Amino acid sequence: MRALHSVVGLCCVFTLACGGASESIELAEELSELSAVMDPSGTQGCLADCMKLSTEAMELAEAGKTTASMQKSQESMACSSRCEEGGGRAAAAADGVGDNITGCLAECMTYSTKAMALAEAGDLSGSMKMNEEAMACQSRCE
Repeated sequence: MRALHSVVGLCCVFTLACGGASESIELAEELSELSAVMDPSGTQGCLADCMKLSTEAMELAEAGKTTASMQKSQESMACSSRCEEGGGRAAAAADGVGDNITGCLAECMTYSTKAMALAEAGDLSGSMKMNEEAMACQSRCE
């Protein structure tokens, strides 16, 4: 299964290099759904649901909505951490984060998202302080 996941990732990278972003997103989602069908544990289906959040984040970024994109990326990362913990597709719809490195980093990303919002509001010193909090948080993740 891990090999299939690697193939999906390589296909996505190849498509990004050779085609447009929207085409690669569609291909990645289709490949995720195909791998989900082949995964009896439900982990791949869970990750496929999380990928939809990641796609939304990319669309927000392309629309210039940086803070909203970061928030959606954070949701995607939290979703992925829950998938790592197990529970199939139900885990993707749950709240919180898993007790793992991905979950820890997702929690740290809240500081980065706040930093972006503060920077967009013109509070550069507040933004720098939140970025420091994010880096300190990330150093505690193991």
